[in-house]
Amino acid sequence: MVVLFSGLLGALLGLIVTGGFHFWKLRRDELNARCDELSRAILDCAKTASAYWADEYDKRLKDMRIAEARILGLQSLFEGLYAELKLRLDLDETEEIDKLMSDLLDDISGGGFTVEGRPPDSIRTRSAQESAAAVVVAIRKAHQNTLPFAHLARVYHESRRRTL
Repeated sequence: MVVLFSGLLGALLGLIVTGGFHFWKLRRDELNARCDELSRAILDCAKTASAYWADEYDKRLKDMRIAEARILGLQSLFEGLYAELKLRLDLDETEEIDKLMSDLLDDISGGGFTVEGRPPDSIRTRSAQESAAAVVVAIRKAHQNTLPFAHLARVYHESRRRTL
């Protein structure tokens, strides 16, 4: 009877450990997917915004209005995805990402956005892509820091490169 009970107890313990691991893995995979989706939306929006700011508004009025609608739609998408992802990231890192996100939104839809007769803006054409890249890098870094023992791994790798 004791042998049967110990086997049953071992099986139950194995079930709990395996279930816990798979539940953690499921949440981790979902977080990875949300991070990838957010990064893709930000980069798509920046690409569309760069094309929008590179053209003269009056020459392609219909295309510009379509680009404006696409930019605003992608902007709403990545703001919503970031609001969901933000809850799982470190508070200090989200403050940094919020600042970068503010710069990105200004570069994408600030200035003469939707103003008819505006000339092409080469500064916003370039800065939309640069700001998007900075936001994606910050999000990826914050996402990596959600891994268990990420800080210890970073310290280890930084100390390996240290020279005295």
